[in-house]
Amino acid sequence: MAKDPARGVALLEAACGNGDASACLRLGARYRDGNGVPPSPFRALDYFQRGCDRMRPAACAAAAELLDGGKGVAAEPARAAELRRRGCQLSAAACADAGPP
Repeated sequence: MAKDPARGVALLEAACGNGDASACLRLGARYRDGNGVPPSPFRALDYFQRGCDRMRPAACAAAAELLDGGKGVAAEPARAAELRRRGCQLSAAACADAGPP
């Protein structure tokens, strides 16, 4: 079966739109890295935020990473810290990665 990146993105978008936090996280990573889509830090941040809002700690951490250094988006250290705290509340492993809240 041949890979179809556009179809994969469409399926992930549908899943994210239906509340699948893992799909939102995967879409954010695709847009952050330009994997099968043109790179877009703004879209990546949007999808990571959606994943975080749906209780996916890794999505909170990914959004915080973009915001911390202003990697293609405006730097927002306070928002990044809040996202890290949220990830920490959701998962002890995320808390260990985030450092002290």
